Amino acid sequence: MGSNCCLVNPAKEEYFEPGYLLGANFFRGFLGDTYTGIVLKHLISDLDGTLDMTGRWVGDPVILASSDSKTMLYDQAVTSFSNISYLAMVDLCGSEKILDQMVTSAQVSGHFLVHFVNAFSLVDPLRFHASIEDRLDENWQMRYLETITQMSWLVKGIDWHRMARK
Repeated sequence: MGSNCCLVNPAKEEYFEPGYLLGANFFRGFLGDTYTGIVLKHLISDLDGTLDMTGRWVGDPVILASSDSKTMLYDQAVTSFSNISYLAMVDLCGSEKILDQMVTSAQVSGHFLVHFVNAFSLVDPLRFHASIEDRLDENWQMRYLETITQMSWLVKGIDWHRMARK
């Protein structure tokens, strides 16, 4: 499978982890999923965009950091930089088409369900409870708790306070 990778902006001390959006976070598969390319395009675009993240990284260095690199940028990013993956997820859901795709993914994958619920709970809880919760199947809360119990590593490394401030 290879080393883990993420997009890092060392100037802003931010990173994007495609695994949160069911993307490939290893080198060979990077940018091969539906959402990572969209996120990167918006982050580095100087066009006026409809997403909040559009232009966020314009003019800054953006590095595909690898866990196998001698620079240790990947390790530095995941331990001390702000993870904007949840912000990107919620931002992408401004598109009804993408929101429907993500709801479907959340119904199929417990891993994705955890990240999906966490993202909206942190970034836009009113929107989650007002509209998105109704789109999930009726047993989503039980599946969420079961997934966290089985895969506690999904939430173990999350700095909830730092993510909530961003």
